[in-house]
Amino acid sequence: MRFQTVREILEFVRGFHARAAQLFSAVADQAQRDKARWMLEWLAEHEQRFSEALATFENTPANAPLLHEWLQYAPDLQRLPLQLPSLPAEFSADDAAALALAFDDYLVRLYKAVLDTCESREICELFRMLLDQERAEERSVSRSLSQLQDL
Repeated sequence: MRFQTVREILEFVRGFHARAAQLFSAVADQAQRDKARWMLEWLAEHEQRFSEALATFENTPANAPLLHEWLQYAPDLQRLPLQLPSLPAEFSADDAAALALAFDDYLVRLYKAVLDTCESREICELFRMLLDQERAEERSVSRSLSQLQDL
């Protein structure tokens, strides 16, 4: 049995977005192809904005009561596997898209795992909203990456 607060889970997710942004940025710095570099830079900025949005949510005083709520049967977030595609030396736009979708898939699985264990209506609503947002984000990123590939 794992006890975690909503804040701890959101901090984990915020850190995940920040690490994803760092990875996209680092890979963009090494990308040889302009299109791949543009996509990776865009993805890095995108992940950074998500990290900042979560920080803003966490720092909003009205959200404090929810952030201090406990999940009695919280999933072990450290053990949820992140399945990344291999990162080739010559990074293409398709490789950038595959990496972005792997990150999105991870977050969908994470939110589902939290929803499977939440008992409070407010906590479930928060993570259902985050899950819906992530699914919409998957579609939006796919569309945006497709448009960047067409350039």
